[in-house]
Amino acid sequence: MRQKRSQIAIWPAGLLCLVGLVLAASPASTAAALRVPFRDLLRPGQRILVDVQQRVRDWRSAPQFQAEEYAELEQVRHDLASAELRERKLLAENATLQQERDTLQAEMRIPIAKQGSLPLVVPNLLSANVLSKKTADHLRQAVAIDVGNRDAVDPLAYVLDGEQPLLDQGATTGIEPGQDVYSARNVIGRVDTVGRWTSSIRLITDPEYQALARLARKSDRGMLWGAAGRLEGDGAAHCRLRSIEATQLVSVGDLVFSVQGDGALPHPMFYGRVIEAELRPGAVEWDIRIEPAGNLDALRSVHVLRQSLNPLRMMAQ
Repeated sequence: MRQKRSQIAIWPAGLLCLVGLVLAASPASTAAALRVPFRDLLRPGQRILVDVQQRVRDWRSAPQFQAEEYAELEQVRHDLASAELRERKLLAENATLQQERDTLQAEMRIPIAKQGSLPLVVPNLLSANVLSKKTADHLRQAVAIDVGNRDAVDPLAYVLDGEQPLLDQGATTGIEPGQDVYSARNVIGRVDTVGRWTSSIRLITDPEYQALARLARKSDRGMLWGAAGRLEGDGAAHCRLRSIEATQLVSVGDLVFSVQGDGALPHPMFYGRVIEAELRPGAVEWDIRIEPAGNLDALRSVHVLRQSLNPLRMMAQ
């Protein structure tokens, strides 16, 4: 059976060979007359073969073209990302050089002798103890018995209530809302509400606490001061530093100090250290997380910054 099929498959090829021999042996006029019908007979098959060959070439070349195009696109993206990273590094280095230049210029300035003058307002640090919750509750109970029933005075006017830390100093010692609270050189918070005998502290980790703060970094030439931003509490145990532009140089471990405003203290006070600094792609400012310097949960004593008239200035009048 297989032999018969092979013989049948060979017949078309043999027939074509025979036709070719006949055309070759025929006179030129006869061969020319027969060549045209045979060419017309074979033309549909030739067209199909040419079309198949073209489709195969297109199929083979299309994936290669797409792969090359995709590779070129990825290379362009990589080059753009590298260029953006280099630009940010150059901007950060430029900001650092400008800071160093400003520091050197300040060091090279020749001081001009001026006649000294006494300031009208001078800082005055008042020591205060942080009351435990148990002690505060005991004081409220004692005040309610001694004052509230006798004079119909609200005991909270003497000893405040609430979850904020309480100080054992109040309005009778010149404590006022908004005064800054320190522990050594560390910023703890500021006075929130004031009673007659006690006052409460809004800690720097409180979400409603806000203040200006400045980045700093130690170097061989001393302290290099960086950009200033807005410090806010995160409501947990840390702070955030906002409004620091992406062109500024920020690193984990940088120091954060208060910004001297009215010159109440001769030097800036310490907030803490940068523990996270992230600059997301396309962001215009840094996302900075700060760990407070002081142990806010273990406070026992603090200092409240008050301002008073300079007695020497009063005596000079």
